[in-house]
This record gives sequence, structure tokens and C-alpha cells, in this order.
Amino acid sequence: MPNFASVLNVSHQTRRYQGIDEALGIEQETANLIANMTVQPSAARIVLIEALIAGLKTDGIWDKLDVLYILAAHDAQAARLNWKAPGTRTATETATVTHTTDRGYAADGVAGELNTTFNPSTHGVNFLQDASTLFLWSRTAGQSTNPALGLRTAAGLHIHPRNASDQFAYRINQTAATTVTAQADGSGLFAVTRTGAAATQGYRNGATLGAAGSTASNAPGNSSLSLGRNNSTFSTVEGAAIGAGGILSGAEHANLYTRLATYMTAVGA
Repeated sequence: MPNFASVLNVSHQTRRYQGIDEALGIEQETANLIANMTVQPSAARIVLIEALIAGLKTDGIWDKLDVLYILAAHDAQAARLNWKAPGTRTATETATVTHTTDRGYAADGVAGELNTTFNPSTHGVNFLQDASTLFLWSRTAGQSTNPALGLRTAAGLHIHPRNASDQFAYRINQTAATTVTAQADGSGLFAVTRTGAAATQGYRNGATLGAAGSTASNAPGNSSLSLGRNNSTFSTVEGAAIGAGGILSGAEHANLYTRLATYMTAVGA
């Protein structure tokens, strides 16, 4: 196997890894991502990153995403990068928020948050009012009082893996939350897709979770997406990955879980 780290050091000063993708046989998107990492990943990590990106492209998921954050990264700066367009929509820390290597980010539940800076109302290309997907890989199994992922200063979009009533609750461009009963584990990949003006479906670990929802849609909220905050409430749920984009089919949700689970298992998340 090539020594990826030493090869990548050659053009580190330029922050552009021209030719690295051809030299190593990796995707251009992988090379671009690594170019934006202050601390270069190990060769083994590059293999994992490449497998995830290449897999999502093969599955037809990559082009449907607007943003993707793999928070279970080798350091905090790398965790805050938007894999779809490194250097844009970089997440920022507010107040007390903690990154744990190869696990993810968690806020303090008081004022801390990880602001993705992605505003679905103004930045959404694939994410549209009646055609949208939001997902969170949660590492917190227990109940949480407030949603783990939501809009900073608006309502209408959130993921609450396991609330105080043991329900998975979500909003995706809607005023009222849709809840799924009997959710006794808040860890794993939680996702929701809106496929129409009154059609939604929740998922956990790539499988449908509960019946389809029928709550009418509203325009996407005009605020950025944040881990640890939902409007004026805060959460301590630890997140390992966040993503948003257009409609994913049931098969694509299953593939998304498989690809992410392979990465998470490899890094211990």
C-alpha cells in the first residue's frame, strides 16, 4: 500500500492535491477533502474515507446530498468539514461543545452547539420543501429531553432520536412533529425523507421506522442546521455524522446505513 501521508505532504502547502487522486487511484472528492484537513489522516484512514465516498457515489447517494459531516473523525478540525464541498459550510463551535476523536461531537445541553452553517432555506440545492432528507448518526442510546439536531433560530426541521416518551420524533419542513412510538434505543442512524407535500417516512439504521407521515409541508426554515440545538432548546446527544439533501429511496437509506456503519465500525464509533 502507498504511504498516503508522505505523498500528500508533497503539496500540503498549496492546500490543493493536484494529481494525487490519479497517483493513488482515489476519488477527486477524497483528495479535495484531505487537502482541507489541517492534520493529515493516516493511510488507513484515507482508505476508509475513500471507501465511504466511492461507495456513496456508486450507490447514487453522493450527488443527492447537499452537506455531509463525518464528526467521528481523527481530529476536531477534520470533523467540522463538509465532505460535499470542503472549505464551504464548515461547521463552527459555539459555547461548550466537545469533540472526541473517532466518536463525534456533543454539546453541554445549556448553550453549546455545533453550527453546520448550512441553511436549508438559502443553501439547499437538493434539499427542497417537498423533496428532502435529513439524517443523524447518534451515539447516545438514552432518552433526551430536546431534539439532538435542528435549526438554530427557527422551527420546522429536527431529529429527536429518543424523547422522554421513548419516541423517535422528527420534523422535516413541517410545523408539527411526527412521532414514532416504542423507540427504546436512541443510538444509530436516524433519518427522515419527505417525498411530497404530505408524505414523509422515518428510518433507523436503514430500515423504515413506523408508518409514513402525512403532515403538510412548509417552506424550509430560514436558519442554519445545528447539532445540540433546536430553536431555543439544547441537547447533549453525541453525533457521529450529519447529512442533508434530496429524496433518498428506501434502498438508498439501507445503502447509506451500510456505508456509514462500515466506517463507524472501523473507527470504533
